[in-house]
Amino acid sequence: MQVNFLHAKHGSGFTLVELLAALVVLGVLIGVGVPALSAMVRDARLTTFTNELHAAAFLARSEAIRRGQRVTMCASRDGLQCAADTGWESGWVIFPDVNANVLRDAGETLIRSRGPASGGMTARGNGTLARYLSYVPSGTSRTANGAMQMGTLRICEGGQQRSLIISASGRVRTERKDGCD
Repeated sequence: MQVNFLHAKHGSGFTLVELLAALVVLGVLIGVGVPALSAMVRDARLTTFTNELHAAAFLARSEAIRRGQRVTMCASRDGLQCAADTGWESGWVIFPDVNANVLRDAGETLIRSRGPASGGMTARGNGTLARYLSYVPSGTSRTANGAMQMGTLRICEGGQQRSLIISASGRVRTERKDGCD
């Protein structure tokens, strides 16, 4: 059977011009949509991590009140011990800090732990919040030596920032910013 392209029925398919026009429109839509989608995914990941960190701080505070003893939350690489040389993006552990040394010792049970954040996220605290957050039975945050503990944890990824601000009373609030400090 011989096919004659010169006398083919018109309308039996797409012309090359129509196909190219459709591909150009598709390319423009993908070019506009993909960056917006990746920004949305990054924002969702940043918000999720911030909310998890906020919930963990709330849990540490409520456990200190409920148990009537100091409860500490610290940055951790392995999900078992505190690590002074890492940021909160590596994960954290929450434990009753019986001897108030802000380190998880033998016999101090693990209340909760979280593993590392995904992607290029960073989470850094100022002052003593760089290493730990510790609550006493009254629900206030205190350093290892008993001084008030307050400050900011800054969570950054892709030029976006969320901050957890710990007040003198130990309450935590979240703040959203463009750009990372």
